[in-house]
Amino acid sequence: MKYIVRPYRRGEEQYVADAHCRLNTAGGRLLRSMPRRSPWSLPARSSRLIGSVMLCQSGEAGEGQVRLFLVEPDYRRCGVGSALMKVVLDGAKEMGYTRLMLWSAEPLTDAIRLYERAGFHITERVKNTEWRPDGDLVYEIKMVKECL
Repeated sequence: MKYIVRPYRRGEEQYVADAHCRLNTAGGRLLRSMPRRSPWSLPARSSRLIGSVMLCQSGEAGEGQVRLFLVEPDYRRCGVGSALMKVVLDGAKEMGYTRLMLWSAEPLTDAIRLYERAGFHITERVKNTEWRPDGDLVYEIKMVKECL
């Protein structure tokens, strides 16, 4: 499958918010919380966007945060997630981050495996009952990677 990973273009934040809304319940809060000046990368096949990732400064000095990582379901297991992770790791090195962190959710086992293959490890599990419309419990997972 051919696709490219390219920088974000103005106006594509709506795709990111819509895609997250379609695929998980946290997406509705995204547009309000998305930093506007962080580097985003989006994979595209022809003119169709098929995912997203953003690397931004976390609240800690020298630490980057991976946000809004998404691959459309029809394009999973095709190398798109690994390509996005490579963009993140290269960007972290370029930006001088010594550590990366991200938040995921326990049901996202394929994503967690991808993060672990990239060198992230779980450091925290937090109960959350706001992500699911039925109020069922979901565990948020904090993962960290040291960048030497």
